[in-house]
Amino acid sequence: KRFLNWHWANLEYGCSARLEEVSLAHWNQDEVYGGFGGPHCMIKGGYCQVTDALASGLDISLDSPVQTIDYGDGTGVKVTTADGKVHEADAVVVTVPLGVLKKGSIAFRPELPDWKQAAIDRLGFGDLNKIVLEFPEGTQGIEESPNGIGGADFFGVAQQGGPAGRGRCFMFWNLRAVCG
Repeated sequence: KRFLNWHWANLEYGCSARLEEVSLAHWNQDEVYGGFGGPHCMIKGGYCQVTDALASGLDISLDSPVQTIDYGDGTGVKVTTADGKVHEADAVVVTVPLGVLKKGSIAFRPELPDWKQAAIDRLGFGDLNKIVLEFPEGTQGIEESPNGIGGADFFGVAQQGGPAGRGRCFMFWNLRAVCG
């Protein structure tokens, strides 16, 4: 039973929602398109290297909450931020958390089509918390092989407590190989 609860915790982690809130027909929709098959990949020095490279040469504005996105006149897009600045572009890719769209924090002009707003309203989401622990060099059980415990870069723990306890500290990753 504990192992089954661990497996369910892993599914809930992947979907960021309780299993009761996940579609049986579509919970693993990425698998049809290859998903994230194959070995895990971690970037030495951290994932920020990817975003830093992609952002190179771009005008990036931080701490600039978007208030409106005007996209309806066919001549481009105007994005207005909370400080009143207007940014103009040919196109905009909106990558905000689902909760921002659900709350209506950004005004779209014209309003989003009914079918798109209905999809936003129907979608659910959950919490996903990660905790980083750093152990001193030589910690017994962790330093026994170059890739962590038993040569794995992660391991799981089948917790007790059924549905109420699953998902609590159920998986651990060893990042020594990529973080030094």
